[in-house]
Amino acid sequence: CNPSPLTPPLRLGFPLPPHRAAAAGAAGPGRLRMVGNIPGPRGAITHAARVTVMGGGNFGLCLALVLSTNKIPVTMLVRRQEIADILNRDHKHPNYLNGMELPKLIYATADGSEAFHDATYILHAVPTQYSRDFLRNIKEHIPATTSII
Repeated sequence: CNPSPLTPPLRLGFPLPPHRAAAAGAAGPGRLRMVGNIPGPRGAITHAARVTVMGGGNFGLCLALVLSTNKIPVTMLVRRQEIADILNRDHKHPNYLNGMELPKLIYATADGSEAFHDATYILHAVPTQYSRDFLRNIKEHIPATTSII
């Protein structure tokens, strides 16, 4: 999983702290190890990650777009099933990111049990003013062992 000798090492604009440099492994301080085209301190994700994004607004859509562009399957938990149906059928959101086609790796649902059943990670992208009520309504569906970011 080392970078190709033809690929120049990526340099950060600042040196890594010692504990982060150790995590960077063979790349050394101030560099990221690269596997394929995905940079990261430990290389590419090597396990089957499945992410659920809570929230179907602009922020949630952008998170889902970035993850799915990097070949990570994403389930979006949205408030209304009508929005989920449009996202799944047309791969576009009727209100946000107008005209942008979303990758097919994004699946939307309004059902909490369906959204979380196979999630490796959960990303919280619900606006603060709605978070308390949103989380109260879905708390019984969130697996105890799944990390929420």
